[in-house]
Amino acid sequence: MPAMNQPRNQIAPRGSDCLRTFARASTAAALSLTAVALLGCSRTGGPPLGKVSGVVTLDGQPLADAIVTFAPATGRPSQGMTGSDGRYTLVYTVEQSGAIVGDHVVRISTEGYVERPGGAVEQMKERVPPQYNAQSTLAATVKAGTNDFPFDLLSK
Repeated sequence: MPAMNQPRNQIAPRGSDCLRTFARASTAAALSLTAVALLGCSRTGGPPLGKVSGVVTLDGQPLADAIVTFAPATGRPSQGMTGSDGRYTLVYTVEQSGAIVGDHVVRISTEGYVERPGGAVEQMKERVPPQYNAQSTLAATVKAGTNDFPFDLLSK
C-alpha cells in the first residue's frame, strides 16, 4: 500500500523493478534447469560405443537364458541375455545399445532369476563353468561399428 505522503507513481517503478528482477531471475533459473536436464539426458555424450551381438553355445547347443557381460577396464559394463537360439545383443544403457570401444573381459552366466511369461519367476542354476564367468578367461576387443562375437563354450 503506498505511503500517504508519496505519490503513487514513485512507488510503482520500485515494484516494477522488483518484478522485472524476479522475472529475470526466474527465467535464468528455468533456462539453467532446462540446460542441466538436457545435458543429463543427452544421448550423444559418453564414450564411443560399438554394436555387439553374437551367439553363445554350450557343447555345440545354443545356450538360452544366459547373461553375457562385457566389462571394460574402466567404465560401465554392457549386458545382454541370450534367447532360446543362443543369440544376444548388448545394451550399454536403457537408451543405448553396444559396448565401450576397447578391450573387455567377457563373462557368461546362467545363474540368477528369470521372469517367464505370465509373471512366474524361476531361479536358474549355473550351467556354465567358472572359466567363462567368475574366473573368466574370455576376452573381446570391441571396435567402432558392428561387432559379432560368437562364444563356443565347453562344459568340461
